[in-house]
Amino acid sequence: RIVLSALTVSVFIALCMTLFIRPEYITTASIMIEEPRTQVESRFKEDEVAPPLAKEDYILAEAEKAKSSLLIGKVVQALPERAKKDLSISLGLERQILEGIYNLLFKWNKEVHGKDNAAENPVSVDDEVLTGELLGRLQIESELRTAILRINIRTIEREPGVMLVNSYLDTLRAANLEGNKKVAKSKTLFVLEQRNKAFQEYLEAEQAEIDFRNKYEITGEVEVTSDTKIQLELRRLKNNLEMTAERFKKLDDLYLQVNMKEAGIVGNIEIINPPFTTYAASKIAGRRIIFMGIMIGLMLGIGIVFLIEFIKTPIRHESDIADTVSIPVLGYIPRV
Repeated sequence: RIVLSALTVSVFIALCMTLFIRPEYITTASIMIEEPRTQVESRFKEDEVAPPLAKEDYILAEAEKAKSSLLIGKVVQALPERAKKDLSISLGLERQILEGIYNLLFKWNKEVHGKDNAAENPVSVDDEVLTGELLGRLQIESELRTAILRINIRTIEREPGVMLVNSYLDTLRAANLEGNKKVAKSKTLFVLEQRNKAFQEYLEAEQAEIDFRNKYEITGEVEVTSDTKIQLELRRLKNNLEMTAERFKKLDDLYLQVNMKEAGIVGNIEIINPPFTTYAASKIAGRRIIFMGIMIGLMLGIGIVFLIEFIKTPIRHESDIADTVSIPVLGYIPRV
């Protein structure tokens, strides 16, 4: 009877709490992470060969970037007012219950005293709070084998869900493209630095040969001289000039290639399933509270029963045993 009473009270309280919990709509979209590439490298037709999928470590890195507060902050800045209004209402269980109790007390206070304090003190929510709320509503599931990320965002109303996910996907793809361009830009700058260095070495080698010819008055057409030392030095300078010229040519061609790749860089995130919002609102949070109420009620009832039995029992201490037993006890009586 005690357990049943505790269970009934706990479930009743849980049911009252569920009245403060708002139903949630879930909007889902799926994206595929491909291997980073450029348009220059794509020598196949898109309808013939699929682009290669990204590796597992790259997918995990992109998933972590997709959950970063910096990216979510950019998403919030680009949101329309209707989506921001939905985000301004918290979906945390504790926050919803406390707000529900506060609104209930405020409504009672308004009916009794006839005051409306909310109209005098309007509440404004800044982007930082909205960023934290969106981080709490966002859930990303990774499938490393297929390189697919499933993006789920919870909303209070059905319509803002697609707005939120579309803004999130646009910001994510823009950040991915910007990141790919930064990587390509760093490669281009490195090759450009090596190219300029090779060109400077080529100019120095060319000037060294010119100075040597002027010193010994060797014309440009003359390749063989009677002096062996001069001949060897001239050949060394000529070989050095050819080597630096060849190195500069290779780096110049490489710079042209990486520059073209940088100009043709593309994003490697493809949307395979556009945003879709569930037709019916989810009540998982309310069911979770009811389940917790059942478990708490059972544990509370069983705990009360054990406590009563512990208090009612005649033997709880060694003094109780000594008082009840009329025979002498040898040694120490253990505690129970």
